[in-house]
Amino acid sequence: MEFFLILVFIVFQSVFGIGLLLFGTPTLLVFGYTFPETLSLLLPISISISLFQFFFSSKKDFRFIKKFNIFCLPSLIISIYFILNIYEQFDFKLFISIIITLITLISFFYKKLKIKNKHTIFYLVTIGIIHGISNLGGTLLSILSVSLNRNDKVLSRFFISYGYLSMAISQYIVLYFMDELILNYKNFLYLAFVILIYFPTQFFFKNINTSKFNNWIYFTALIYGIMIFYSSLNFNLFD
Repeated sequence: MEFFLILVFIVFQSVFGIGLLLFGTPTLLVFGYTFPETLSLLLPISISISLFQFFFSSKKDFRFIKKFNIFCLPSLIISIYFILNIYEQFDFKLFISIIITLITLISFFYKKLKIKNKHTIFYLVTIGIIHGISNLGGTLLSILSVSLNRNDKVLSRFFISYGYLSMAISQYIVLYFMDELILNYKNFLYLAFVILIYFPTQFFFKNINTSKFNNWIYFTALIYGIMIFYSSLNFNLFD
């Protein structure tokens, strides 16, 4: 079941630039993985997909990358260092369920959200903090990307792919230096499937109605967050 779900999330991420971490993080926590184990498994997959999307994008805009590196990555590194030191002291699955529910509720209103340039720095710092403590900052990243790129789905995915790529590499480095990195054969097995899945799925990206899919995936994430919340309260919905 776990293997099948991860493959489905790889398909989502390959086509739309979102889905692997949004769904994969709470799923693995429900299956009993610790937060470092979850990151160790998902981050290499996220890095590989994001690399493909970054380098093979038909449109590129590097102007925003410098600002992203300066304001998002430091807050991410500080946040993940903090959470890795305390995550065992509270119900982390409950915490994740609250985060995913809140950010998906916000996402339903993203079309009305016009992020002004003067607010971009605050937004980038917030993305770094949320992603560092939960691995779920990608939803906010997609909201920012759509706002900045005026619904150009190619440029939006390019920016999202860089965000995921740089954040995942930063997280991986922190895991390594904190001696929390957990490697096994699964980490490399899924990378082989990324290569097999990514290129065939690009046909769907060219023809997809991005707006409708975003609404669907955020609604699904909201339901997912609520289910995990009840599961963390021992209602055994996943048994």
